[in-house]
Amino acid sequence: VASAAGTIIEKFDGEFDKNCNITADLGEANTIVILHYDGSIAIYAHLKKGSTTNKEIGDTVSQGENLGKVGSSGASNGPHLHFELFDSEFQLVDPFGGPWACSGGGYYDTAVSWISHGPTATVWNIAQCS
Repeated sequence: VASAAGTIIEKFDGEFDKNCNITADLGEANTIVILHYDGSIAIYAHLKKGSTTNKEIGDTVSQGENLGKVGSSGASNGPHLHFELFDSEFQLVDPFGGPWACSGGGYYDTAVSWISHGPTATVWNIAQCS
């Protein structure tokens, strides 16, 4: 889902999405890129083929709107969401940064921090500073 409202500035869908070989040249990952109203940019990659929103480049999305399903497209070691956040000057931002971050470099629980897909899904939460 969209982390914040904005405009789709890049969208790619069509790559095979069951890759589990991070070292092979397996093509581009299915990706959606959102430009937020504050100038920041979010990248959502390794999405499942055919699952991305029907919206096109230039269309707007609302915070929490469905963008696609987790897949394993591109060079990937298994199904996961590759999420990157950049500020308005295209500097990489720690998505866990902010008032909930611990001063020692660890993080407080910010809900789901890791999901593993497979025969049994496992969810890890970070419940304390590390």
